[in-house]
Amino acid sequence: MRRLRSLVWKQWKNPKTRVRNLEKLGIAHHDAMLCGNARKKYWHMSKIKWVAIAMPERYFIDKGLYLPGN
Repeated sequence: MRRLRSLVWKQWKNPKTRVRNLEKLGIAHHDAMLCGNARKKYWHMSKIKWVAIAMPERYFIDKGLYLPGN
């Protein structure tokens, strides 16, 4: 999961895009601002609480990805 979240975070290059997409996924504006504007790299951000809540395993299954072990 963490690798997939890292790749999605990398695709959302602009901080404004990150904030907007986190809000679309149900994260409060204040928390989305804190995560979206963070200067940490992709691997570190993929483990942050709000990013993990926004993109659980179900998020990737709904996108049509096959996850082994499920």
